[in-house]
Amino acid sequence: MKLKITFLALMLQSGALLATAQPTDPLAKRYNETCFLTAHSAYANAQDGWTKYRQQHLSLPKQLDFGVRGFMLATHVYHNEVKMCHGKCSGFYGFQRDIGSGIKTLFGADPGYQPFLNAMHTITSWMNKPENQTQVVTIFLQNYVDDERINALLRDPEIASLLFTPQDKMDDEWPILQAMVGANKRLVVFNEKKAGERLPDGERLLFFYLWEHVVESRYGTVRTHKVCTQRAESKSCHVPKEKRSLYLLNHFSYPSFSHKGLSNNHYASLTTTIRACNQSSELCPNKKPNFIALDFVDIGDGLNVVQELNGKHPLFDSP
Repeated sequence: MKLKITFLALMLQSGALLATAQPTDPLAKRYNETCFLTAHSAYANAQDGWTKYRQQHLSLPKQLDFGVRGFMLATHVYHNEVKMCHGKCSGFYGFQRDIGSGIKTLFGADPGYQPFLNAMHTITSWMNKPENQTQVVTIFLQNYVDDERINALLRDPEIASLLFTPQDKMDDEWPILQAMVGANKRLVVFNEKKAGERLPDGERLLFFYLWEHVVESRYGTVRTHKVCTQRAESKSCHVPKEKRSLYLLNHFSYPSFSHKGLSNNHYASLTTTIRACNQSSELCPNKKPNFIALDFVDIGDGLNVVQELNGKHPLFDSP
């Protein structure tokens, strides 16, 4: 009898422990209370033809299927179209994609860089599938294109129908995810550059200016004494009279090779960095990252760490 009671007590205790580790309803959290796995240079992937300086293995749809919900895209005007390239699209920069591309760009030809609009349609098509209509996706633009041109592309009906814009953000608080899903405003775009609050013709911008909302860590290194400092353009969460409630943690190193993903994206490496940066006065002390940007997201434990952060895992009990 005593054995049965002891076994029952152990089972109940195990159940309680499991229950505390279970994530809460993810849609009950605010956008700025959620962590999203983010792909650095998401377009520079092997499945889309980047065989040299690639930074991801998976194509954009495969990244979405894997669990990526944040995409860093570098946009340039090339051959009178907004394309996604690394650094620049022309000259020797083409060799970052593959040798054939490099030869073509040396002679001024377009080697087939992916248009930004095509990438956005790929993402919105995935979001519109019935099984994905509760998913919220964020785009980060490392942008070398003027505001008017980016705004015009975001007015595309398939994109605009999903956009959560600055006009939708009514106060200092970011909305609860369920509200974004209910309104079908599930696509957020941040732009590193902005000329003003409106376009010359008075039209409002459809994207958020990154540095007004996001604190971003230094990139290109995973050494904690460096990565736990801010990018030059970023400002602290606690600048007076300015509220930056989103925190982007970069965790990739240069040069980018897939074997580095094995160490950079390892559970111990990621959690050590998160804990260290959690104490950094330059970033957002005692706050979980909202975005963890990785190269080769399909390698290592990035998705597991994001899921633990969203489930209030005891290792990360800060807001």
